[in-house]
Amino acid sequence: MEATPAQIAQYERAKARIEGPLGAKVKQLITIGDFGDDVDAWGSDYGFDFQVVSDDTEAKIKKILGAYNRLARVIAKVDIGKYGVRFEAGDFDVMAPVGYPGDELAMDKWVALDGIPIIIVVGALVVGAIWGTSEIVGSVTSKQEKEIELKLRKIDAQMIKNPDPQIRTSWQVLKKQNEPKLKAAGIFDKIFGGGASTSLFIVGGALIALSLIWSRSKK
Repeated sequence: MEATPAQIAQYERAKARIEGPLGAKVKQLITIGDFGDDVDAWGSDYGFDFQVVSDDTEAKIKKILGAYNRLARVIAKVDIGKYGVRFEAGDFDVMAPVGYPGDELAMDKWVALDGIPIIIVVGALVVGAIWGTSEIVGSVTSKQEKEIELKLRKIDAQMIKNPDPQIRTSWQVLKKQNEPKLKAAGIFDKIFGGGASTSLFIVGGALIALSLIWSRSKK
């Protein structure tokens, strides 16, 4: 059965959110996480143990990236007809047809993020309530980014007042070196002041899935 125009519009809104604002938000997290790694490495050179990106933070970022990739992947498979859609009360589920390869289905099936359970019903449900699920990913992403941002603000306040002029100068150099990518991601001013930033990553029309592997520069 083909979807109605209203259902198609509902699907397109969810797809646009995943490809656009949600993808931009996850990219912001990647950028601030990478910068956090740079700050940790810089701090180690001067005897500081900042742990902006601890092992626990790294694990959380990887889990968020995996969740985003899962959403992006199943939406892409709906677009090419591998998966179908079941509309339910203002949201929709992504479904696999009968006989779909089990290993591929297992890779795509949703798993709980940040302790929030996703109810799996009987049948070949891949991801339930796509819109609601994307909201969960966005909320967890924002929370993790904020945690890193607050750590960096605290470190910045400490470093610009450090009595050692070499440390103060080196810190400013590190900030300057990272300013272009942080501004492109819309997070430089959020960390270091200068007014609220409205800049965001621009996500193109094609679906962009982020890498499942996030490499920490300090390892």
